[in-house]
Amino acid sequence: NDDDTPMKKVTGGGLPADLWSDMMEIAHAGKRPEDLIGAETGAAVSEAAEQRIAFYRGLSQAFSIAAGQQFASRTTPDRYQQQ
Repeated sequence: NDDDTPMKKVTGGGLPADLWSDMMEIAHAGKRPEDLIGAETGAAVSEAAEQRIAFYRGLSQAFSIAAGQQFASRTTPDRYQQQ
């Protein structure tokens, strides 16, 4: 859930997550972290993209309100702010 509340009737994620974590720790032992290609910080976002983000953020909030749910106020992370 986007608000970090527990999901109803959903169980069993702990063991697979622990196994994956253990395997990745072994696989990456002694290796240097590398930058993730395409995840550069400070990437500029076009005005059109900002408008789409604002539209979908508003749409999400409208659906949350219509469903009677509290929505989290979100801001655009600094790394996506237009330079």
